[in-house]
Amino acid sequence: MGAELQLGDGQAYAQVRNAAIRLLAAREHAELELKRKLTTKGHSRDLVLGVITELQAQDLQSDRRFAEGYVRWRESKGYGPMHIRQGLSERGIDYEIVDEHLTRSADHWLELAQHTLAKRFGSFEAQISGAQDDQDSPDRRNQLRKQWNKRARFLARRGFPSDIIYRALGQF
Repeated sequence: MGAELQLGDGQAYAQVRNAAIRLLAAREHAELELKRKLTTKGHSRDLVLGVITELQAQDLQSDRRFAEGYVRWRESKGYGPMHIRQGLSERGIDYEIVDEHLTRSADHWLELAQHTLAKRFGSFEAQISGAQDDQDSPDRRNQLRKQWNKRARFLARRGFPSDIIYRALGQF
């Protein structure tokens, strides 16, 4: 009878491991994501934890590798450090790992913010200098202020800190 339980447990373990391998083959997953997906499929939490521990020991699952890929992916989509940090935290990535992958120079984040702005809105400087004679009129200043605010809100939603936003847009 004990052998049957062992065999049944071994089959369940193999099912959980195969499901985890399939998920990891599709893309990197954070440990928390993997736990959620496997337990949602009805697998025992204890078996899931055992399988994940084994996969980590074999370096098939790594939160560091996941964080590296996630940061690269979100940066390529024009997101700033605050948005990326939040996404990694939601996926259970340790703060030390998050800091390790988000430590970049301010110039890096400034370049990303400027690139993101240019991609979305075009050049703000060209719009400002486009009507030099009109620039002093109250209507023109109000219009420029609205455009500046619109761009600032966009960058803030993308997760850029205020100091980077001010540097990317310039003082108005």
